[in-house]
Amino acid sequence: MLNKGLELSVNYDIIKKNDMSLSVGLNWANLHNEILSLANEGEQIVTRPHIWKAGYSYVQYYTREYYGADPQTGAAMYYSNATKPDGTRDRTLVGRAQAQSVILDGMTAIPKGFGGFNANFSWKSLTASMAWSYKYGHYVFDNAVDDIEDDGYNSYKNTAKSQLDRWQKPGDVTQVPRRIAGNTGGGYYDSSRALKKGDYMRLKNMTISYNIPDKIKNSLRISNARVYVAGNNLLTFTGLNFDPEVQSNGYYNFTFPSLRTITLGIEVSL
Repeated sequence: MLNKGLELSVNYDIIKKNDMSLSVGLNWANLHNEILSLANEGEQIVTRPHIWKAGYSYVQYYTREYYGADPQTGAAMYYSNATKPDGTRDRTLVGRAQAQSVILDGMTAIPKGFGGFNANFSWKSLTASMAWSYKYGHYVFDNAVDDIEDDGYNSYKNTAKSQLDRWQKPGDVTQVPRRIAGNTGGGYYDSSRALKKGDYMRLKNMTISYNIPDKIKNSLRISNARVYVAGNNLLTFTGLNFDPEVQSNGYYNFTFPSLRTITLGIEVSL
């Protein structure tokens, strides 16, 4: 297996005075992961929802390619992707049973880029800092599609809001098939329908603090004191409806999200 990448970082002091300072930093990195060979030539190993094959990433997605709902009937449709005599893939739309799983080129759990940026500010006794993280260009496999986007198969379970976009009448163009109680032909089973862009940007932490003036510290006979407010995971920008920081293999299955916390505190040194 081959792993290689590039990492860049930039730090810059915007303001640097006796009683005021402002500095910012940015870092970016990428990773190229490739399986060079397996035990046997031509071997491939399917590990839902990935495939291990020479020339591809360790977290390359491999599944049926989902099309959406048939505009006339509302049935779930897929690309056949059967191999034709000339070696190309058949792009005919078929039902789930007739669709072949294929390597979905360009769809892996490895981002095209990831990193963070930060800023630090101070003015006299006041300081503030924040740090952001980001990741883009990768896909996550939302296993919750099986349970809450099941097109009616398990009608007694919780249901995703996206089911409101279901097909309802001829001519409807949507990714969500018709919803039928006990539906065994829906589009919920493994396919690219569960693959979602994992891009996100998150405010990982932010702290604002104030150092108590010397006059007050001296009167209290302490060497140092500060009050502060700090927060973690305060903001997240993403197109996903769940926490974007999933497992490194891109698999999500109702994982408990990162906690958003806010802390008020006082630090005193005698």
